[in-house]
Amino acid sequence: MQAEIMLKNISSHLDDAQMNYPEHFIFAIGISSTLIYAGIACACHAILPSLFTTTASLAVNRLQDILNR
Repeated sequence: MQAEIMLKNISSHLDDAQMNYPEHFIFAIGISSTLIYAGIACACHAILPSLFTTTASLAVNRLQDILNR
């Protein structure tokens, strides 16, 4: 029963996103990779503020543009 609900939710989400599973997987991996990179840059920036001064904000802006399409 739980599996049926989960599959229905997955199907609904993919329909809403207008993607099939492989397209969604690649898209989500790309978003998560960008977030991980931005997070590491932020941590380095916290230690040495002269490093990665615009990396996180540029990543957030790029992601916002992608997600608003």
